[in-house]
Amino acid sequence: MRKILLTVFAVALLFGNTEAQEIACKINNYSIQKGFKGSGLPIHGVEVGYVKSLGKLFNFYMPLRLGPRAEVKNTVNSETIKTQMIGTIALDFALQAKYDNGHNFVVPFISAGMGFELYDRGLELGAPIGGGLNFRIKPKVFITLATQYRLPLTKTSPEGFCHSLGIIVNLRQKETNEKPFVSKLPVQKTNSLEQYALLEAQAQAQKEAEILEKIQKEAEAKEAAELTARVAAAQAEADERAKMAAITPIEVSTEVQEVLDFALKGVQFETGSAQLTQSSYAILDGLATTLEKNPTLKISIEGHTDRTGNESINIKLSEARAKACKTYLTSKGVNAERLKESGFGSTRPVSDNDTLEGRTLNRRVEFIPF
Repeated sequence: MRKILLTVFAVALLFGNTEAQEIACKINNYSIQKGFKGSGLPIHGVEVGYVKSLGKLFNFYMPLRLGPRAEVKNTVNSETIKTQMIGTIALDFALQAKYDNGHNFVVPFISAGMGFELYDRGLELGAPIGGGLNFRIKPKVFITLATQYRLPLTKTSPEGFCHSLGIIVNLRQKETNEKPFVSKLPVQKTNSLEQYALLEAQAQAQKEAEILEKIQKEAEAKEAAELTARVAAAQAEADERAKMAAITPIEVSTEVQEVLDFALKGVQFETGSAQLTQSSYAILDGLATTLEKNPTLKISIEGHTDRTGNESINIKLSEARAKACKTYLTSKGVNAERLKESGFGSTRPVSDNDTLEGRTLNRRVEFIPF
């Protein structure tokens, strides 16, 4: 490098103008004199930096340097060169290209960027380029050896080499909630391909079961939301009918009301299902006859349960029981347009769910004229 710079300097002296000679002389002198004048020692300072890994190939590096730096002063007479030490604060932004497979001892890198240096006379802009080696002494600890050449981007910026030796410590490990898939394999050493394939198949089956369970939970949550929305709509409709009935009461004969009340008390289902009991068919037959005699009569069939068990199951059960009554009535010739069915689960109790008698009253199907 010195030979090249000396050649440039000689050519500039022989053929160049005064400005070219001054530049060549500046470069040559600063390259040779690295340190305190006459000491032969490198320039010392303090540097702290932030390194952000961008993968296996790149790092983002942001060093902050504090300390003395040599500045070259050229006068009108190009043969007079002065080197003085001045205090600086430098902040750089650089991209490092590296080769790191995560295990190698030596991690070489090259870097380029730009940065700022603060002198007593103001802020200067430069472009540091260079390279170095990181030596991995522990998984998260490196010794770093680097050098860079700082190119001036403003007329008054100094130019030259800067060397550094330091340590890099990974203070924070990236957090993740998801464990690697291979971590679910049993910790077991084996040389058998068949045994390894079996372990891998078991791990894959476990992962598929977890995915299936997650999908099932999401489907259940979606179904519960849809059931809740249906109940809310049915309640709004029932409230609206009650409001209209309060304004214009629906009048039915005593005979019809007795049939409806008897159906409320007498229609029963098999435990935990929507299957009508044998005694319920005769009661529904009587209701079908009453509807046939009163062609303008419309009935809302509303299913209810007690609070025992899962509410989503209760809602579906109440809907199924109301639908079973409607299906039977239509099979006896009742026009389906005269019947509405809805299920409310345990949302509209008529008694206390904490007692056996109260729960029995809450498990019902109501037949309400509208």
